[in-house]
Amino acid sequence: MKHTLLALLLCLLPSAALAQDKATLDTRQLLAETVTTAKPRTEYLNGTRDKQAAFVRVLTKYRQLTAAQTVPVKDPVLTVPVQDPVIVTPARKAVGMNISPPDWYGRQTFSNMLQGGYWASNWKPLAAEELTSLGYPKTWPATGELVRLLGVPTGGWIAKTSIACAWKGSGVVNFNGGINIVKGDHTIAFDMPSWEGAIKNRWFSIYGVNNADPLRDFECHDANPANATGHEFSKEIVASSSKYQVLRFMDWNRVNGNVTRTWATRVDPRSLENPGLAFENQFRLAELAGADPWFNHSTKDSADYIAGVAKYAAAKLPAGRKLYVEYGNELWNWQFPGTTDLYNEAIALKINPNNGYGAWINYSRHAVEDVFKVYEKAFADAGRSKDLVRVLGTQVAYAEVTRQEMNYPGIADHIDAIAGAPYFSHDRTKPYTDAALEADIASTWKFMQTTCDIARAKAPKVRCITYEGGQHELPTALLPQDQFEKLQRSPIIGELYGKYLRAKPADVDLITLYNDVGPITKYGAWGHQEYADQVGAPKQAAVDAFLKQ
Repeated sequence: MKHTLLALLLCLLPSAALAQDKATLDTRQLLAETVTTAKPRTEYLNGTRDKQAAFVRVLTKYRQLTAAQTVPVKDPVLTVPVQDPVIVTPARKAVGMNISPPDWYGRQTFSNMLQGGYWASNWKPLAAEELTSLGYPKTWPATGELVRLLGVPTGGWIAKTSIACAWKGSGVVNFNGGINIVKGDHTIAFDMPSWEGAIKNRWFSIYGVNNADPLRDFECHDANPANATGHEFSKEIVASSSKYQVLRFMDWNRVNGNVTRTWATRVDPRSLENPGLAFENQFRLAELAGADPWFNHSTKDSADYIAGVAKYAAAKLPAGRKLYVEYGNELWNWQFPGTTDLYNEAIALKINPNNGYGAWINYSRHAVEDVFKVYEKAFADAGRSKDLVRVLGTQVAYAEVTRQEMNYPGIADHIDAIAGAPYFSHDRTKPYTDAALEADIASTWKFMQTTCDIARAKAPKVRCITYEGGQHELPTALLPQDQFEKLQRSPIIGELYGKYLRAKPADVDLITLYNDVGPITKYGAWGHQEYADQVGAPKQAAVDAFLKQ
C-alpha cells in the first residue's frame, strides 16, 4: 500500500522534478542498501560487487540532472536555463533573513557535502590560484597527502548519520572520523558519529594521485533516503529558508571583504570551493524556497559582471517574485575597505568639502550609476521593471548619513527602498540588565523611523526596510563571555526578541534579520540558531512565533 501511494504521489509531480527526485531517491536507497548489505568487506575493497558499478552510474545521473540547472562558466553569451515549474508559495509575513554562507561547520548547505569545505596541505589551506575552476587542486603532490574537510550533515550535530561518496580519477581516498567504513571501486561509505554539540574535524586524506588522471567529480551525499531533495541543496536549508519572504545573500557575496568579480572569472556554481559566490546558486536557493532574493554587489565588481548578473536575474527570476539589489554593505562602516575607497575617491573628486559627507554622496553615486541603472535597463528590456527593488543602505544611528545619501541629484528616481539596521543593545559601559536591554528596543525603532522620514522627504514613495536587525550584545569586562553565552541561550533573549519584532513601526514594511545560523563567539552571537536544526534556540523560536501571528 505504501509503495502504491508513493507511486501515485510521484505521478502528480512535474516531469523534470520527477526525474530529479527519482534519481536522487534511487541514489540514497542504493547507498543505504550498499552499506547495510555488506557481506564480506573484501568484496567492497576489491570492487567486485556489481552494486558498486550501479552506485557510480546513479551518482553520474544525479550530476547530470543537477548540472543542467547551471550556466556554463566560460560561455561568452549568457544563456539562461529552462525555467523550472513555478513554485507556488503561501503568503508570508514581511520578514527576511540573511542566509549564512556555505561552510563545513555550521550547516549542510549543498546536497554534495564537499561543497563549502577546503583543501589543505599540512593543514595549510590551498590558495585560490592553486585550484581549478571547479575547486580541485591544479597539481597533486608526488608524495604526501592533501586533505579535504567534510561538512556536518543535516542533523549531524546531535545524531549519527550515514554518508556515501564517489569520485573519478586516480589516488587513494581514506576518511578520518568515521565508523563502519566500507570501501569499493571509487566509492566509500561510512557512518559519521554525532558532533555532540561541538565542532569536530572530519576529513579525507588523499594521496597517490596521478596528475595525468587527477581526482575529480568528488561527491558525498547523505545516505538516508528521507533526506533526498532532487536538487543541489540540502533539505534543511530549503525548509528553513522557506519561512521568509526575502533571503539576503550579503555574506555569500563576500562584499565586506571587497571581493573582485568579473564575468570571465566568475565562480562555477558546481565548484567545491566557495560555491556560495556563484550567483546562480543564490538565485536557485531563493527559487526553491519560494522567496525573493536580495543580491549585493561588491565595490570591486566589474561592469560586465554587474551587467551579466542583471541580465540573468531579469530572465531567471520566477514569475511573481521580486529581486532586491544593493551596492555593497554598510559603506559607512570604517571596518570595511570599501568605505575607505569611497572616502578617498570623494576627496580626490572634491565631491564635498566635508569629506565625510562626500563619501556618503559618493556611495549614492556609485549605487545609482554603476548598479541601479544597469538593473533598470535589464529589467525594462525583460518587461519586468515592477519586479526590481533598488535598495539604498544607510546608518540609522546617525541621521546625517541618510541626509547626505539623499542629496545625490536624481536619487529619488532610482531607489525603491531605504534600508537600515536597527539593532538593540544595552549601554555596554554599564553592567548588563534585562531592563536596560529592553529599554533600547523603543530607542532603536525611533532611530529607524527618523531614517524613514528623512528619505521620504526627498522620495515620498520610497519603502522603509531593514537589511539587518536583532540584538547587538557583545561580551565585555562587564558582561564576561560565560555570562554572555548564558544570556544568548536564555528565555529572556527570546522574550525580548518577540517584543522587538512586535514593536516594528508600521512604516517599516520589511524587517530582515541577521543571520540564520552562526556560533556564539567573542565577536558576538548573530545566529538565530547556533547550528542547523537546533532545538530550543530562543531567538529562532521568537521569530517562528512572530511568523505565525
